[in-house]
Parts: sequence; structure tokens; C-alpha cells
Amino acid sequence: DCWFENRVYPAPEGLSIYFTDITARKQAEDALRAAEAYQRRVFEQLTDGVVLIDSAYRFLDANPRAVEIFGYPRDELLCLGVRDLLPASELSRIDVPLEVVVARRPDLAEWDILRADGSLFTAEVSARPLGEGRFVLVVREQTLVVTDRRIQGGTITEQGFKETQERHVLAQDDEADRE
Repeated sequence: DCWFENRVYPAPEGLSIYFTDITARKQAEDALRAAEAYQRRVFEQLTDGVVLIDSAYRFLDANPRAVEIFGYPRDELLCLGVRDLLPASELSRIDVPLEVVVARRPDLAEWDILRADGSLFTAEVSARPLGEGRFVLVVREQTLVVTDRRIQGGTITEQGFKETQERHVLAQDDEADRE
């Protein structure tokens, strides 16, 4: 396939027509579109919640798993910020610029997070700078991580897991009563 850009100008003798081969540019644009589509598909298929945020802790983008974890419709989630999803006990952790939080935190940190329905869950969160005041957060529900690792490793029984879940629910109730 060849692409040409045509320019036509009036001239005293009639028309001047100029042709420019833009095939290379069109191929580069197609390759860029294909790469962006591929990256979007990967982003949307990840089993962890992934959100992009700015330095003011506002959500810029979220994959379907993040939407599911937080319980908000995507368009509503993108109108919120990280502060909107944190219980009062966690807010002091983000009273500093995000760059400082990312620099002083380990690769993974546990956070308590509020879902849209008001329920509380613990998550492993990893934050990385992307440049230009943007950051990527990877969010994994802690109960799923603990369950998978501990049941597979034989360090927790199904009964032990149920008891842990019950304690977690009681802790959520206590948090709600304090607010």
C-alpha cells in the first residue's frame, strides 16, 4: 500500500499539483495504534487492580479489575481521588506529596481501603512513578493473597481462614462504629 498526500494550488497556467509519499508516516501511525491497542488489552486483562494517578492523588485511569475491587463504576471512580477510598485511619499516610510516599515506602505496603458500599478491605499496594507527575498503583486484595498463599502452602485450614474472615468483619464493624 502506498499513501500520497496531494496538494492542489491555482496557478496562472491552470493548476499546480504536488504529490508527497507519506507511506512511511502512515505505517508508523498504524504501528503506534496497534501497539497502543495491545497495551490497552494487557492493562484490561490484568488480574490485579491497576490505577494511574496524578501527583494530587486523583485517578486518571483504572483497569476493569480495579473497578471491580473498589466497587465504583469506572466513570465515577475517575472523578475520585485516593483520599476518597481511604478510612480516616489511613489519611495521615498521604499527607505528603506522592513522590515522598513512593520514595519512602517498600515495594509493597498494606493499606486499608474503602469500597463504594462502605466495606473495608486490606490490600497490598505497590506504587511506581511513571514520570510527568503520574504514578501507577497496583492493588491486590490481601485476603486473596493470604488465602492463596497460605492454603496452598498448608499453613492455614479452611476453618482457620473462615475465622480470619470473621475477625476482619468485626474489625470493619469497629471502624464503622468509630466514624
